Amino acid sequence: MREPTWAPFRLQVYFNGHGWLARQLTQAGIAFETADNAFLHLADPAEAQRLADSLDATALHRHLDEWAQRCCPVLHHFRNGVHWSFMQVEYATDVVFRQQARFQPLYEAIVRTAVHVVKAEHVARFLGHKLSGNDQGEVGNDFSTRIQGTRIRHHMGPASLKRYDKTGIIARVACTANDVSFFKHHRYVEQRNGERVFKRAPLRKSIYSLGDLRQLMHAAQSATSPSWPVSTIPTRRRRRWPRWRHQPNPTVAPTAALTCSSTLTTDCSSPSPAVNGPSPASAPATCAPTSPTSQPAAVLA
Repeated sequence: MREPTWAPFRLQVYFNGHGWLARQLTQAGIAFETADNAFLHLADPAEAQRLADSLDATALHRHLDEWAQRCCPVLHHFRNGVHWSFMQVEYATDVVFRQQARFQPLYEAIVRTAVHVVKAEHVARFLGHKLSGNDQGEVGNDFSTRIQGTRIRHHMGPASLKRYDKTGIIARVACTANDVSFFKHHRYVEQRNGERVFKRAPLRKSIYSLGDLRQLMHAAQSATSPSWPVSTIPTRRRRRWPRWRHQPNPTVAPTAALTCSSTLTTDCSSPSPAVNGPSPASAPATCAPTSPTSQPAAVLA
């Protein structure tokens, strides 16, 4: 937690979903193996899913208030409490492969294709937008090679989609946002005359938008990498599969697919007249492991 000593006492809390789930697994006595901030093995994926589902926006709000009262005593003077909102969010999907020799050629082919094929209009569509003549922000791709591995990044305004390899056997696709209102969805909007209208509008920054944000970021990931968990490489018999049909290859199938946010940064703005309550359509935050041959679940922790 980052605590200022001056008004309006804007707190910043950094919440790591992988670390939170690791502590829950340790308390439950479930064995797991990690590398940096990624899970390589889970002894009981079903129970890990249940533990991840136990975190929701209401519980997160309660813990944030407890930390704020403990670290910033001056908040006791504000009867109406504080308003918690998103500052930065990263939603990541990890696909773990059994063998590095099987993963690296597939990853290199996908990255090479993305570098040469993905254009600005594709990046906008991945993130739920459409380019127009009025757009003034930067849209594009960048490729970099680092010690940890290679990374390709598609970015548009405050949002981006990143694909990179971790520890040589993990394919990670991450969606990040420095301003969650960049994403739009259909919700009820209250007009100035008091009328409530259901229309497409920017996402609210309140932490109770966590469920909607999870779905939007998962949709962006699915648009840029719809077939990560399976392979379309022909089998040894060289049987040709129909183009429209994706068939898994047992020799390169991943051992697990895990979707989870690596970093969730919340922001406590200056005290507000009232604390926002949960919306009827809000969903709990989760971090879900899936079976080796199934598509990753739409989750966010």
